[in-house]
Amino acid sequence: MVTLESNRNVEKGRRVELPPILTDTEMPCTWKEYVNNVLLDSNYVSRAAILGNDGKSWATSTGFYVSPAELREIIPAFVDSTKIRNEGICLNNKRYTCTRMDSTIMVGREIATGFGCVIFKYTTIPEVWSPGERRVFEPAELQQRLMDGCEFCGEELRFTRVVSETVCAMGSIIYITCDCGMLNKINSGKVHYEKGKQRTRPIFDINTKIAIAMYDTGLGPHQVNRFFTNINLPGISQTSLKKREREVFEPIKQVAKRSLDDSLEEEKKASERLSVSNSGDNAPVSVKYDMGWQKRGSGRKYNLKSGVGSMIGHLTGKLIDLDLLSYWEGKGKEQPKHNCI
Repeated sequence: MVTLESNRNVEKGRRVELPPILTDTEMPCTWKEYVNNVLLDSNYVSRAAILGNDGKSWATSTGFYVSPAELREIIPAFVDSTKIRNEGICLNNKRYTCTRMDSTIMVGREIATGFGCVIFKYTTIPEVWSPGERRVFEPAELQQRLMDGCEFCGEELRFTRVVSETVCAMGSIIYITCDCGMLNKINSGKVHYEKGKQRTRPIFDINTKIAIAMYDTGLGPHQVNRFFTNINLPGISQTSLKKREREVFEPIKQVAKRSLDDSLEEEKKASERLSVSNSGDNAPVSVKYDMGWQKRGSGRKYNLKSGVGSMIGHLTGKLIDLDLLSYWEGKGKEQPKHNCI
């Protein structure tokens, strides 16, 4: 028969009493009586079954079902005698000991011929998150994943059954147990994969958006992580952030080029409307040119190896072209191929 580790169960951080341990000196009872009168009456067990190694059901409560997935986990545990614990119960002069425990299933082993399992009425919630910790969830995505149900039985999953978490910067892979005992994993938000790498760990969309936000706000990895730390959110490593920067670099570059082309066309049309003697491609376009570099603030430092030149339309005031200038131009040499990130 199954037993509980130290005859106690942890429920949301509190220790609660479970059915008392039976000894050899106590009056023996049948398996059915033990299921109905001891386990179910404890108010902590909703369903229970006593199964024999002979493949027969010795006693089963109403509505209890042991899935093949559970059996695949339970039976190998009985083979490994190193997992047998000293705590246990004695019933009908036979001792049963605890071999494995997780948030919803207790599995035990009789030294001689049988084993049992119990499903608890109240979910045992390990301390997955500490008080004050924060996470970012996409409500619609999370709700849909829970409604999709268990991968094995199809039953809807419950967020109160979370047993562990894998943190992926601002995203999380959450592990949830089902009533059938199957462990399911769901994502806290939308994900995507690198091209041709569908079997690798997913990339959370929010982590990619962090890289976009860095470009937009001008913050660096250190400032981003300081911001997350101050609001108790998980940080993101500089290596991971650099990967996301490389991911968004080309799309941002393409969008910027289209924006410059559109601004140039807008400046040309504005010049055509003011032109009296010229029209079409011959219409003059007035521009302003400016450049800058990181050490320009003092007005005396001109030894920086890179700078940015920008061309601004005179009539629209919009940026119509830009270029990254480096000391290679001054040397009259072609700049080596590289990504400017």
